[in-house]
Amino acid sequence: MPKQMKLTTDKHARKDQRVRTQKLITETSGMDLIQKSCPKYLSSYARAMWTKLVPILQASGYVKQADKGTIEAFCINYQLLRKGYDSIKTDGVVTKVSKTVVNQRTGETYEDNAGWKRNPASQIIDSATAKLNSLAHELGLTPSARASLLQLSDDNDEEPNIKEMLNGGSEF
Repeated sequence: MPKQMKLTTDKHARKDQRVRTQKLITETSGMDLIQKSCPKYLSSYARAMWTKLVPILQASGYVKQADKGTIEAFCINYQLLRKGYDSIKTDGVVTKVSKTVVNQRTGETYEDNAGWKRNPASQIIDSATAKLNSLAHELGLTPSARASLLQLSDDNDEEPNIKEMLNGGSEF
């Protein structure tokens, strides 16, 4: 798979990357920015992620309403990750599996240890994490993109505090 092209407006980045990003912003200037309001069907962690993520993406200038599905997928997978983690906190990573054994002579039953079983939530976490990484890359939420956003927030104090949003605040 070829390496994805970097999008950036950082003046310290390579000129070809800045030109490519500016061209994308110019070519898509007629497209609507992603809506700030969260879709009604998102709930809990997904809704909180939407409200934190969309202002960051709007500030980038190149994430548009057409990318809504990708952003929704990101938020939903974030919720799956968090719900899976909640399950592991509650039920543990593994659970004891036992089987009921009947004594053939006496007819008595007792529980016998049959081993341990992995919590299915750990597989959900694995899958959601992989999808989040892929979607974050598509949306420009990589460390280099965050560094560019932090640079932008330092230059303009009237914009939302992006540093605080990236730290997740108390809702996450």
